[in-house]
Amino acid sequence: MTPSAQWAACVLAAVGLAAVVRDSALLRRPRAWVARSPRGAQFMRCWLCLGWWAGWPAAVAIGLRGPSLLAAPFATAAVAYLAGAWLASVQIEDTE
Repeated sequence: MTPSAQWAACVLAAVGLAAVVRDSALLRRPRAWVARSPRGAQFMRCWLCLGWWAGWPAAVAIGLRGPSLLAAPFATAAVAYLAGAWLASVQIEDTE
């Protein structure tokens, strides 16, 4: 896999993982458990936070190493934040 394909796969996987953690019915109970605290609730609504934390497992799974592994969460957070902002602007996002 070329480096650009690795980066694209990493970013798409992380944004998808962030979306699943944030909005899926499958994870409703764990999300509710985390959201019991004010910080946890804020974390579960934050595309930037979820994108950053989803970047680590995505980067490891894709096979990024070295400096790329350290840079991946920042790139995935930025793209997840932009995706969340776009979803909010077109009012697709559920505003719980």
